[in-house]
Amino acid sequence: MSGSLSLSLSLSTYLGNIAAFLASLSYIPQVRKAWPRNSTDDLSLGMLTALTLGLGLWACTA
Repeated sequence: MSGSLSLSLSLSTYLGNIAAFLASLSYIPQVRKAWPRNSTDDLSLGMLTALTLGLGLWACTA
């Protein structure tokens, strides 16, 4: 029992770290698109995809 609990916590920590990394990266495409235009009228599909994936992984670890 102890071994599977340890493996489960390790996987949970690993997925949580990936989720945090992806969620942090999700803002880079938006900034790169909005900065030169001085406008945030449109959203970056790359940002939304990375953010959704990151949040989904966080939900899996909760």
